[in-house]
Amino acid sequence: MNSTSVHGLSQQEDFSFIKSILLALTKYLWTIPVVLGVPGNILTILVARQKHNRKMSPCVYMTAMAVSDTAFLLDVTWYYSLFYQGHLDAITDVKARKLIIEFHIFIMFTLAKISGLYLAAMSVDRLIAVRFPMAAIRLCTTKRAKVTVLLITIPIVLINIHIFFVFKYVEDLNSGVRIILYDDSVSGAVEKVFSTYMVIVGTGLPFSIILGANLLIIITVKRASFERAKLNSNTSRAEKEERNQQHLTILLLFISFAYVVTTLPYRLYDPILKLPQIKAIYDMTQQYWKLRYTLGIFFTANLWFYNYAVNFYLYCIGGGKRYRDDTKAVIGQLFPCCK
Repeated sequence: MNSTSVHGLSQQEDFSFIKSILLALTKYLWTIPVVLGVPGNILTILVARQKHNRKMSPCVYMTAMAVSDTAFLLDVTWYYSLFYQGHLDAITDVKARKLIIEFHIFIMFTLAKISGLYLAAMSVDRLIAVRFPMAAIRLCTTKRAKVTVLLITIPIVLINIHIFFVFKYVEDLNSGVRIILYDDSVSGAVEKVFSTYMVIVGTGLPFSIILGANLLIIITVKRASFERAKLNSNTSRAEKEERNQQHLTILLLFISFAYVVTTLPYRLYDPILKLPQIKAIYDMTQQYWKLRYTLGIFFTANLWFYNYAVNFYLYCIGGGKRYRDDTKAVIGQLFPCCK
């Protein structure tokens, strides 16, 4: 078996120069979001767990997202290190290799789904706080936020356990191709149910909630700002409240925009290639098109990885002076020399 293959593309095929570049990129470029994301996510957890922040429901969601995103990046580090350093090839037991790949897919798919749903839940939480401030006192509590996190996490984990039971492992010893497919014993109806679940929970539900909630937040904040202007409310307290709402709006816009930009290309790549018009062009039996497909998967997947690495930096940009001050305080506690 060829010990260095790029998602099923052997080095022995044509286009060796392009593939050598692709191999170098796939071996090392994924480390950038890991290096950026893991420290940033850890700082997010520490900032959110500050005493004055623990009382705010958004910090519960921020903590849950940071934990999930860190675990996602660590899983990527573990699996890619096994793959690109040849350790996966060194495992002679096919069942053991299948279990490793299934575990990687289980962790990746589970964390990807719950992270998006955490962001959706935080958007709804903020929508209630902005649109129904009186009801928010009762609904937007840390206790309810923790319950919501559990109600998102537990069902997704339990449902995704099916990955260990309904897939088969296919390995081509000549080309080095390793893929996980639905087992032949799985009926078409069951396969359709799980595929539909993947699309709805992984893409449709979080995208629609995030975009819809943030659009309503923007409209509500703009309307409130307009009403205050009409009343000539120029008190320092009103101005401070308006600035806080503007920071919140900017922060949510940044997070939502980053989520869509980094996630959507990867989610849509395969479905677009399955369209009849595209399939007529893409001939996957030709090495040229295999290379094009591999390049597309690589770049969209690496863009997707950045979704789990950038939230801390978006918080710093859009979260206002208070979040940056909290971050400086945490860094000062960890590294006194940086005070």
